[in-house]
Amino acid sequence: MKIILIEDRIIRKELFLERSEIDLSQYGFLKEISAQELKQLKHDINFGKDLSFLSEFDLIITHKSAFSLNQQDVLSSMGKSIVYFSGGISQSFYLEYPFPCLHINSSDFYSENLIVFLNNIKDNGQIEMLILQFGIKWKLNLLLSTRDKIKQLVYKYVNVDLFAEDFSEIFTDKLLTIISSIQLKDDIAEIREFGLMWNEVEKINNVLERLNQEININIL
Repeated sequence: MKIILIEDRIIRKELFLERSEIDLSQYGFLKEISAQELKQLKHDINFGKDLSFLSEFDLIITHKSAFSLNQQDVLSSMGKSIVYFSGGISQSFYLEYPFPCLHINSSDFYSENLIVFLNNIKDNGQIEMLILQFGIKWKLNLLLSTRDKIKQLVYKYVNVDLFAEDFSEIFTDKLLTIISSIQLKDDIAEIREFGLMWNEVEKINNVLERLNQEININIL
């Protein structure tokens, strides 16, 4: 398990790390890219060179300003998991498709959550990107966020049929991995496949009720 951290603003990174009391040197699986390596990587991307330098890493973590939009497109085409952090990102969001990608504010990234994230990899050998967004209680926060998004969606579109794609960023594969209720998983799978008719209020109420049960389990 290997990850790479790409930061083009070294002084700012050091200030963040010092403030958060984070020592990255203790994590052998984490590579911090040098200024020269970043320069070479951007050159290779621009001229279509071999990017085998990145092939060994399971996760790319990079400041958005380190790469142009075209260069970011090349990184995305590799299909690797990516975390983009930037002071210009006002609200964190996570997307599963076409590849796992988290966008997060720089101050949220360089925080205690980063320590929890790295320790989870160190102790369990697992990359859980949502720890960067939500911290140690990421499962609870994901459930709460899902419940809020459902309510916002159905309250916004009252008496309107909703299609399966309307729920694609709400009922994610990640969500299904943390749900214990088989019935809730089945309900979600049905909505993900067929959507929700305007008169199926009871169906979404059942989902919300079972989500509340999952939330109560994770609060304990």
